[in-house]
This record gives sequence, C-alpha cells and structure tokens, in this order.
Amino acid sequence: MKSWKIGFGVCLVLLFCMSISTFALAASPGVPVGAPSPYSAMVSTAHPLSSQVGAQILAKGGNAVDAAIAVQFALNVVEPMMSGIGGGGFMMIYLADENKVLIIDSREKAPSAATPDMFLKEDGTPMEFADAVRSGNSVGVPGTLMGLYKAYELYGTLPWADLIEPAIELAENGHKINRPLAESIKEEMKKFNDAAKKVFAPKGEPLPEGTFLLQPDLAKTFKLIRDYGPAVFYGKIPDGSGDLLALKGLKDTDEIKGAIKAKFDEKKIAEHAGEIGKAVVETVRSRHGRMTMEDLAGYEVALREPMRGTYRGYEIVTMCPPSSGGLTLLQMLKILEGFDLKSMGPYRADTMHLMIETMHLAYADRGEYLADSDFVDIPYKGYLNPKYIEERRALIDMKAANKDVQPGDPWKYEDRKQAKAFQTVSALDERGRQPILLCWINGATWYLTLLQ
Repeated sequence: MKSWKIGFGVCLVLLFCMSISTFALAASPGVPVGAPSPYSAMVSTAHPLSSQVGAQILAKGGNAVDAAIAVQFALNVVEPMMSGIGGGGFMMIYLADENKVLIIDSREKAPSAATPDMFLKEDGTPMEFADAVRSGNSVGVPGTLMGLYKAYELYGTLPWADLIEPAIELAENGHKINRPLAESIKEEMKKFNDAAKKVFAPKGEPLPEGTFLLQPDLAKTFKLIRDYGPAVFYGKIPDGSGDLLALKGLKDTDEIKGAIKAKFDEKKIAEHAGEIGKAVVETVRSRHGRMTMEDLAGYEVALREPMRGTYRGYEIVTMCPPSSGGLTLLQMLKILEGFDLKSMGPYRADTMHLMIETMHLAYADRGEYLADSDFVDIPYKGYLNPKYIEERRALIDMKAANKDVQPGDPWKYEDRKQAKAFQTVSALDERGRQPILLCWINGATWYLTLLQ
C-alpha cells in the first residue's frame, strides 16, 4: 500500500529544491527511472525567503527538522500575520529509517483562570466578536517556541543559534513587504496597539507592498531566545530527558547532553528567565486577559500518534485531534471513494457539487463531535465506520443542494458508550526525515503579539 504523509491545512505555495553533491533517483515526469538527479532534499513554504532559509540550513549539513525550525522562525518575520512564537502549532515528523510518524503538539492552551463565561457580557449575552477577539482573553498560552525546542531536543543536529540567526538577520536587515502582508496590515491597522503601529504604520499609514520592513524589536527578542533558549519566554528550562531516552534510545545523562547542541549558560539563563514571558503577560493583562507567568511556566507540549486512514489503496497519515483537520479529511475522502471521480473529470459542475456536498456533511460532523481529545470523547471508530460513511454518502443528491445539513450519529457505530465531556511547513532531507509543521496565531489578533 502506498503511503501519504499529510499535514492537513498546510498550504504549499512555493517549492524550493536544493542541489547538493549526493545524487538520488529521479522522479520527474519524462525522466527515466534510475537517471541521476541533483536533488536529494527540498523545502516547501509559503514565502521564498523562508524557503531559502530552509535550503541554507540543509546545505549547512542540518537535517529536515533543523530546516523546519529555522523556517518557522523566518516565517515569524516575513509573515507575522500567519504564525509566530505568540501562537501554537503541530509538527508531524516522518522518520524514514524507522517508518515512523511522530507528532509534537504545541497547540495554545487556555490559561488556568479561563472560565466558560469569560466571553459573555454582564447580562449573559455573548460579546460582539470584534470585541471578544481583541480582548486579552482571546490569547491562549503560546506553545510554538516550546514545540520547536522539543523537536530540536529530539532530532536537531546543528547548534540552536544557527537555526535562529537567519531570522534575526531578516528582522534586523529588513525585507520587502509582499502583497498578502500589505493587505493584512491595511485591513487590521485600525485594531493596532501603539507597538504594532510603530512597526507597520510608523507614519500613521499602513506600509504598502514593496516597502522595506525593519523589525529591530523582533530581532532583539530572537537574540534572547538564541542566547538563553525557551527559558527566556516560559520562565523555565524544558526537561526533555525522558523523551530523549524513550525516542532516541540514549542511555545516560552525558549521552543526552551530547545529543543536544544548544549550550546555554545556566547562570545567565537564571538572570533572563521569563524576560519575554513577563512582557507577554503584561500586554495580555492590559487588555483584561487572565494569562499569568504560572501559565507559561506550566506549559508542556504533547507527543501524539497520527490519524491513519485509506483512500483508493493509499494509506493516509495525518494530524490527530486536537486538530479537527485530519479526521475531517479522512471522512471526506471515504465519502468520495464511493464515486467515480476520474470519469466525472476535474472542475466540472457535477464534480464540484459532489465535493461541496461532501464538505458540508463532514463539517457538520466536525462541528458536533471534534474537539480537544484531552477533554472531549471522540467517536473515532464510528466516524470512519463503512456503514456510517455509506449513511452520510446517501444524503448526497447529485441534482440538488442539501439545504438542511445536519450532523449524523457516529456513536451508534462505536463499540463503547460515549464518555462525558469536560467541556487546527514541509522539509525533506537525504536521510528521509520529513517534518510537516503547521503553526498559526489568532489571525484576527496577530498584531496583539507585539509587546508594549
């Protein structure tokens, strides 16, 4: 069975292949099998500058995980509205030599003081979305930096500083603003705080496309992380020794220390511990948020197993909850498997209608059943049960749109009762390591991550 490793929701806009001395078998259309190829590694991101950073890391001798970490720091600079250390993410790492997929979950978490009613007004009615999303309560405890460092602890090879330095240079020396960033600045400028205005609208007007953007404060932040690691953000030094022992087979402390290339001065770490985190907490709380330094110090990443499914003979390996994307993707593919898409042809009215109706059904179930599996019981088996898939597929009318799409009941296909609930970057190296990293921030409040 062929296998696909998919990070659902990752938009691969630019493909950047790096030429190195080792030759691999060519897989290009029209090129005979067995013909030598100059490519044995690649980086794929949404911005040419971040792709270039990843390629440079590979050329320097780093592996795909090193490249993914460096790319994420670079994206924080060139696409600040999309992702950054103020948000969270998932990293799927495929280890070819072990035929294993590992997931590092660094999703944002609610602060410990969060309550179910914190987005309600005094009269009990919901706050207006624009007000709620701009309040400090909409900011989760960030996990991206801790997730990147966990990946580095487990599989990084180059010095930690080498992975951050390219992003520092981009922030310090500047880059041209592209259209997506210019449009985002224009759309969101009315919501900027003073710190964001200083960077993205220094003269009271949004910086237009083509303008050279300098971010000296971000460079300063990254220098602190380069020199003192995640402790400067979270106020603690991550203890990854247990995971290293389990996943890398290391046997003693010296071997573990030798595997980690980041060498921080412990005394200086103590001096700077929480320096960035305190500024984050201060800014969030200035907007009536509830995050504390204890929330940051208590943040931990989770190591998870991926979701697996099949589609027309292919094995699909994708993200598990708390991302809803993977299971939703698998359900949509299983519904579509019952139709002859090849004979229908691409971009035809019937084909688009079928795909839209399939998405409607899957998203109805998504909204009803998918959430953080640490707190909500999810009907995994029932969700992809062939009888349930057929039941959902039968609701598709090829002649008309379903005007009343409702969630189904996958629980009746489970072999257990529902538990009570407690109430969403790719690189490949020559050794076959392939991390897929999906990171994000709250898109409507990316400017809030700029500290006063």
